[in-house]
Amino acid sequence: MNENNKPKSPAEILEALTNEANRLQQLSNEIDQKINVFYSIQKQFIENGERIIDKQSTVLNEFKCVEIPQISLDSYTKNELERLKEYENKVSKKDRTIPYFFFFTMLLLASFIYFFNQGLKTKKEVREDLFNEIYSEGDTIVPKNEFDKLLNNTAVINEWMDKNPKDSQSFKRYISKK
Repeated sequence: MNENNKPKSPAEILEALTNEANRLQQLSNEIDQKINVFYSIQKQFIENGERIIDKQSTVLNEFKCVEIPQISLDSYTKNELERLKEYENKVSKKDRTIPYFFFFTMLLLASFIYFFNQGLKTKKEVREDLFNEIYSEGDTIVPKNEFDKLLNNTAVINEWMDKNPKDSQSFKRYISKK
């Protein structure tokens, strides 16, 4: 057996137990002191808290006992106060109407844009229907200045044909072949 595993004498065991008991007693005393300090602090806190609550109650009771002085106003001051109250009411109503005004404006703008776009679509559809009808009948659309030139040229040719019947016969044959 080695030296650590040797059986100890009863005196050594008793001495080790005594040392351990002293150490535990010392720890116990320290714990008791800390608990006492904690309780004393807690007691002071409770006492101070009760004092504070008592002081608050007395101050509150003193305020309840105080009478509010009555103030009398002359008629001009009363009228001014009434006008001030009316102004405050008007201002508070205006403050409430601003969001409604903004919402109403946005609603009108959205409606305007929607109906404007619908009007453009309707115009397009009417225009397309008109063009389809004109083209289906074999007609065409020409610019006004071109149409005026054609009318003028036709008038000139008809006048020439009336004044020169011999020369116009060859022109009439030419036109009929086309």
